[in-house]
Amino acid sequence: MVYCYNCGKSNAEGAKYCNDCGGYLTMGNRFEASVDKFAEDTRRFAKDFGEKASETARKLADEAKKAVDDISKRVTPKSLPCPVCGRKIYETDTYCWGCGEKRH
Repeated sequence: MVYCYNCGKSNAEGAKYCNDCGGYLTMGNRFEASVDKFAEDTRRFAKDFGEKASETARKLADEAKKAVDDISKRVTPKSLPCPVCGRKIYETDTYCWGCGEKRH
């Protein structure tokens, strides 16, 4: 006769689970259940962590792109066509990079 650790009811020899409450009858079964629960909790945590990490990475990448775009708009000088060759030159350039003409 094996007695349940949970409810104290007697069960048949060799039974793994209590017929009355469904509790584990051996320490080995309790250990296996603990390991299974730990493994499931770990898998769930890893999945949740991975999803949250991916979401956070996407948000950070979007924010970084917006910041770079914003800085680029503020830092990049306006471009104008060279009056001689038509190549794009920036208003901060002294000479045209295409024909060498001095900017007026």
